[in-house]
Amino acid sequence: MGSACISEKHANFIQVDEGGSAEDVKKLMSLVVEKVEELHSVSLEVETVLVGFDCDYA
Repeated sequence: MGSACISEKHANFIQVDEGGSAEDVKKLMSLVVEKVEELHSVSLEVETVLVGFDCDYA
């Protein structure tokens, strides 16, 4: 998603390209929460605190 991607080594890590944006990370987090709910009926609880963003992850 833009400059952010899920790590190939561990699915619980998000990697960002050098110069990447926090907005790309937030969008990817939202997509992951949405897709896990859709595909597995599991509601993820986001523990990351994002400063300067709204709290909606899905």
